[in-house]
Formats: sequence, C-alpha cells, structure tokens
Amino acid sequence: MTADATDTADGPRTSARRERTRERLLDAALALFAEHGVEATSIEAICEGADFTRGAFYSNFEDKAALIDALSAREQDRAVEQLRAAILDAPWAGETCDGADVDAATIGRIVTTLLRALTLDPRWGVVNSELRLRAMRDPRAAAAHAVSGRPILTDAI
Repeated sequence: MTADATDTADGPRTSARRERTRERLLDAALALFAEHGVEATSIEAICEGADFTRGAFYSNFEDKAALIDALSAREQDRAVEQLRAAILDAPWAGETCDGADVDAATIGRIVTTLLRALTLDPRWGVVNSELRLRAMRDPRAAAAHAVSGRPILTDAI
C-alpha cells in the first residue's frame, strides 16, 4: 500500500491517483449527462471526456449504472456537507429550543438560510431530474434509485 492511499466509504483503501481518475470520470459523466442526457451518453464518450481508456473506466466502475450510483452519491454527499457547514455556521447554532414554540416565520428563516447555503452544480439538477424520471418509468431503475436515495437533510443534522 502506498503512502498516498485513502480510506473510502466503499471499504478498501484506494490511492490518491485512482481517486483522481475516478473523480475525472465522474466529472466528465456529469458534464455529458447534463448536455446530452444519461441514456444518450456512452461509456466511450465518458472515457473520451475524461481523457481515459475504457480500462480506466472499468477498473473504477462495473458498468454505467455503477457510475450513475457513484455520481448520485457524490453529489448528495456534497449537498450534505454544504448543509452541515451551514448548520454549524448559522446564527442559531449555539441555541437550544427545548420546550420552546417555534413559529412559522422562524422555521422559514432557518430553511431559507440552509437552502441559500447550497451551491449545487446546476448540471446536477438536470441529471438528477432525468434520473428521477427514469426511475418513474423503469421499475429496475426505481429500485436502484430507492436504494441509493437517502434523506439529505437528515444526514446533515
């Protein structure tokens, strides 16, 4: 194992170089999915967009579905981290609300503050919408979407 290996949520340690390769493939997929659509984008196009071979793709992902799952997880993790940071930086971070009534205006201010803290990539909005539509139309995609989907706000807290 090299000194530049890192722990991953998937288990085994991966090298920093392998992680950079994986990120470039995910970045290329996001850009191409947003521009051309998930179904219309081939693995070959993703490899070309990331300037890697198919071998690099398949050493990181079993197939296109695995890449989509990894992309969804990455974008969701980014949103969770942004929300977590916003919660910790918020003016109310040190306050407690035990037994206190919180009015709708206060809840509105909290939600607005958290949503403004999100700087989601607009391309992800396009791709995520397509994935949700795909899940509505295809029972296999729906099952995969349900497994990978998790409540973002709950994870942030």
